[in-house]
Amino acid sequence: METTDSHLIQNDRVRQPKLPRGVVVGAVISVFAINLGILFYAVRVALPHDGAQPAATAANMASALTASTGGSESSVPGQPAVSLVPARSEVHNPIDLPSAAEVAHLYVQHCAACHGQDGRGSGPAAEQLYPKPRDFVDSPFRFASTGGTNDQIIAAIERTIHQGVPRSAMPGFGGVLTERQIAGLSRHVLKLHGEDGAAAPFVEFDLGQRPPVTAELLARGEELYTALTCITCHGPNGHGFGDAARGLRDSIGRPVRPADLASGLFKSGQNSQSIARTILNGVPGTPMTGYESMLIHDNADGSRNTFDTWAIVSYIENLTPRQAYTGESSGASIRVHTASSDAMLSDPTHISWLGIKPATLAVRPLWQRQERTTSIDVRCVRTSTQIAICIDWRDDSLDIARDMGMYPDAVAMMFSLGTEVPALPMGVNVEGFQPRQPVNIWHWKADRQFDAITGQRHAGTDLQELFDGRWYLFTEKSAALLRDMHAEAYPAQVSYDGAAVEPIYNTAETAGNVTAQQFLTDRAVLEANALGFGSLSPQPPDQQHIDSCAAWTDGLWRVVMVRTLDSSDDNDVRFVSAERIPVALAVWNGSKDDSAGVKLITSWHWLALDGERSMAGGSTTNNQLRNGDE
Repeated sequence: METTDSHLIQNDRVRQPKLPRGVVVGAVISVFAINLGILFYAVRVALPHDGAQPAATAANMASALTASTGGSESSVPGQPAVSLVPARSEVHNPIDLPSAAEVAHLYVQHCAACHGQDGRGSGPAAEQLYPKPRDFVDSPFRFASTGGTNDQIIAAIERTIHQGVPRSAMPGFGGVLTERQIAGLSRHVLKLHGEDGAAAPFVEFDLGQRPPVTAELLARGEELYTALTCITCHGPNGHGFGDAARGLRDSIGRPVRPADLASGLFKSGQNSQSIARTILNGVPGTPMTGYESMLIHDNADGSRNTFDTWAIVSYIENLTPRQAYTGESSGASIRVHTASSDAMLSDPTHISWLGIKPATLAVRPLWQRQERTTSIDVRCVRTSTQIAICIDWRDDSLDIARDMGMYPDAVAMMFSLGTEVPALPMGVNVEGFQPRQPVNIWHWKADRQFDAITGQRHAGTDLQELFDGRWYLFTEKSAALLRDMHAEAYPAQVSYDGAAVEPIYNTAETAGNVTAQQFLTDRAVLEANALGFGSLSPQPPDQQHIDSCAAWTDGLWRVVMVRTLDSSDDNDVRFVSAERIPVALAVWNGSKDDSAGVKLITSWHWLALDGERSMAGGSTTNNQLRNGDE
C-alpha cells in the first residue's frame, strides 16, 4: 500500500503542468528588482544625506549592500572608499531646565538660609550648624566621584541635593523637588562656584577582584590603619575622636571633623568601591589626603597589587557592626487613617495604635555628633472632628527637668500653611525673597507635659523626677495614680505660694511671655508661627488649643498631639483639604543639652489627608543611600 501511494504521488507530479521557462525567469527578476528597490530606499533613508545632494551613487549602493552583509569597507573602481558605518552626529538630548528666575527663587527658598544668597556658606542659619554649610565659591566640590568635568560635577551635585549628605545637616530634597528643579539648582550652584571651579580630578582605580575577608586581611588592615596615621584623626575605634581631630581645618579655614568611620554612613559613597576611592584619592578641600601611592603596589610581573587597599577598606567596614539605618530621607507620605476608637486620642498606649502602619522618617543632627536616634515613626488618625498625630523616637533617658544647664526632651512638628514647600529653617525671609505664608509649629516639651498631668507649675528647683522604673504614662489618669503612690513627689503647693508670686520673682509671666502663663499649665504643646529663621512667635494664649498625652518606656518616647480638624485662625494649619500638607519634624534630647537650634531634624514630608498619594520627585531612604555610589 505504501508503494502504491508513492507511485500515485509520483504520477501526480509527472502530470502537473509546467510553466514556460521565460515566465519563471521573468518572475524571479521581478522579485529581485522589487527587493533591490526596497533595499535602495532603506539605505537612502538610513544614510546621512542632504536633500540638496544628488541621489545615492553606485558606490554608496555597493557600500550599503556590503554593510548589509557584514562587510567593513567597500570601494568601486574610480571611486573613493566609503565607510560602511554611517557617520553619526554627536547625540545631544537637551535638558528642560526651569527658567533662571525660577531657579533663583528655588535657591533662595531652599538653600540660602544655610549657604547664603551668594553661596559662601554664611546664611542666617549657618551658625547653628556643624559642620558649616558648604562654601560654593571658595571651597572645592568634594564628591565629584569620577572626574573634574562640568557634567561629572553636576551629576555629583544632583546626587547630593537629591539624597542629602550623611552625618551632616544637609537633608535630601528628592521627595519634594522634581528632577527638573534639582537639575536647575545643581547648575546654579556650579555657576556660583565660577568658571574655574572644576573639582580636583578623581581617578577611578581598577581594584580587581576583592579577596575574601579573612583574619589575615583584617589584621593587615588594622596594621595599615595605624601605620598610615588614620588613627591620629579618626581615633582607635574610628569614631573621629583622634588626638588631632580638634585642630583640623578645611581649605578655607573652617573647622572640620574627621569622619565617624564606625557609623556605617560615608559622605562620599556607601559601597566598598566608594570607600576605597575616597581613601586612594582623598577628599578635596579637607585634610584627608590620598593614599594611592602607599596602598597600590606593582608586582614583579608588572601587574598591580591592591591587597592593601582591600585590607584597609575591610577593616573600616568591620570596625563595629553596622547600625540598621532606616527611614525616608524626604517626601514620605504620612497617611491619615480613621481612628478605630476615640480612646486612642487620649491614650498613647492604646492597642489600636499598633494597628497603624507608621511612616518612618530619617533624622539627622544639625550639630554633628554620635547619635543612636536615626529615625522617628509617625502615625496619624482622625475622627469626625479631630486629628491625632502620634510620634515615636528612641531616647535612652527621660528628661523632664528644666533649669540652668538642664533641658527637657521635646519634639515639634512644622506645617506649611500653603501648598508650597517652605525652607526648612522655619521658612526663610531674606533680602529679595518674601515668604507667601508663615509656617505653623506645634512644640511639645516633656517638662510641660509633667506640669499638665500634675496640674501645677514647677520651677527648676522643684522635684521633677518620677519614681524609679522603666515605664511612665503622662495622662490625667496617670497623674492621679502617681499622686496616690508618691505623694511626697507632688507637694500641694510648689514655688508659686508666698513671695514667689510677686512680679519680681515671676518676670516671664509678668512680661506676658506666653510659655509662662499659669492658665496654660495644662498645655504641653504650644503653637507658634514663623516667617523665617529667628522669627518664631508664639500664638496668643487664647489661641492655644492642642492637647497631648505621652508615654516613655525603656528608652522610647511616644507623644500624641490632638487638635480639631478645622480652625478659624488663619495662622493654624487646617486638615479639611484633600491636598497634601508639607510637614517636617524636630527632636530634642535633654540629656545631650539639646535646645533651640541644637536638635535632630527631618526633611520635608507629606501629610496625606486622603491616603497615599504620589510623590513630587520620588524619595530616598538611608537604606538606598547605603547601597548607592554617593
